[in-house]
Amino acid sequence: MEEFRRYSSERESLASYLRRVWPYRNLVILLARRDVQIQYAQTLLGVLWSVAQPLLAVVIYSVFFYLILGIETGEIAYPLFVLPGIVCWFHFSKIVVEVGNALNSQQDVIKKVEFPRLVVILSKLVSGLLEVVISLALFALVAIAFKLDVSARIMAFPVFLLLNMIVGTSIAIWLATLTIRFKDLQHIIPYLVNFGIWITPVFYPSTIVPDKYSSFLYLNPIAGVLEGYRWSLLGTEFPAWQYVYSISFCLAFLAAGLIVFVRKEPEIADFI
Repeated sequence: MEEFRRYSSERESLASYLRRVWPYRNLVILLARRDVQIQYAQTLLGVLWSVAQPLLAVVIYSVFFYLILGIETGEIAYPLFVLPGIVCWFHFSKIVVEVGNALNSQQDVIKKVEFPRLVVILSKLVSGLLEVVISLALFALVAIAFKLDVSARIMAFPVFLLLNMIVGTSIAIWLATLTIRFKDLQHIIPYLVNFGIWITPVFYPSTIVPDKYSSFLYLNPIAGVLEGYRWSLLGTEFPAWQYVYSISFCLAFLAAGLIVFVRKEPEIADFI
């Protein structure tokens, strides 16, 4: 406890804080496992929903945007084209919503055990990877059904997965800091995230966006990450280089968010 007070009374650097987090890596896994058990243990519905949710989205988007509106995706079948976008967006939105509300959802642990609060954030990132694995297994089945030729590009997929986590966390770390004090935000965040899907090329190709509006698309970093998903899994065009600016901004935004989180951490207990 004395060590904690010393860190609380001094302004700790981000590097020093991260070094202090490392010994708690087993706690990260433990909390992540706890989240997974709560969601999946002794229930088939949790696993089935993780498969049914992206599959249902594929069916709905295919009927509405492909069959009714006639959106074309070139030589790639629309269900196959839209699925990587769904995997990307679902993971991103899960990070923003769950990591953004992580401190509120883990109040029982935070009150009882003394540890760096970033551990809770990291545990949510780890537990969220399970749904990515399930979604990728679904993609593999759909790819086999449509006889997709997989190339060596798939080896680059983890890079875009990491970028997705960085972009999502760059937003969520700020929300986690704010929602612990302004608890009403936790009810607003899901609605804002749901709106974001319309300005991200999840169910439509970015090529249908007129050139005069393409600069607005480049401001959306998750759009670039999503294009990377499709490039690595489907062999579409590589993401435009203009996305570098928005993704670089997210890296800086994440670093700034972590610094603020570290400085505000001593105040977290006061609002729980």
